[in-house]
Amino acid sequence: MPMTDPSTAPLPSDAHSDLRAEVADQAARLIADGGLDYQSAKQKALRRAFAGTTPPAGLVPTNEEIDRALREHLDLFDPQHAARVQEYRQAAVVWLERLAEHHPYIVGAAWKGVVTTHAVLHIQCFTDEAKELEFLLLDAGVDYDVVEVAHFSGRGEDVPALVFHDGHGLPVMISVYRHDDLRGALKRAQGAERGDLAALRRLMDEPAPEPLLPTSSATSPLP
Repeated sequence: MPMTDPSTAPLPSDAHSDLRAEVADQAARLIADGGLDYQSAKQKALRRAFAGTTPPAGLVPTNEEIDRALREHLDLFDPQHAARVQEYRQAAVVWLERLAEHHPYIVGAAWKGVVTTHAVLHIQCFTDEAKELEFLLLDAGVDYDVVEVAHFSGRGEDVPALVFHDGHGLPVMISVYRHDDLRGALKRAQGAERGDLAALRRLMDEPAPEPLLPTSSATSPLP
């Protein structure tokens, strides 16, 4: 009878949950303290947890699980987090108003309310007038660079993004999609992944959430 590879053997449910939470916590720390993106943080957290061996199946946390761990980490170890969320959202209101004719939506850290010191204010515009959008920035005296970022659909396509620092020094990225992409964007997660100006204002009017209680796996910032 062939022997089972211990790295692929199923874990008891409690052990599986604990390990998955540990990986999410490690990934959250890497995002908060090291500025890694979610995918890189997951991979590095798995390597740390399993010392280069193949991890058991099902231990890769979702982005939502990492968001929860990240919010907990920031609540515990970053006393400026709530103020930073407010600062980024107030800046987003300004940009959503300026970009109104290009159908802008806020996404990412400021929308989710998990704003690390490395976070970028990310706005997606859905427009067939990309050049007009660039002229708008130029007329406002914004010195921007153009980079390529992955399409939100994950279908292997890249879209242009304009990156710059605003007048208060906040890093901003405006990714530019075709107007036809808006329908697909709003279908994803019932539109919960992004918000327009009205949605952002409603969010800002809500009471601030209570800080999350630490879990048993909560750990201090990276050295």
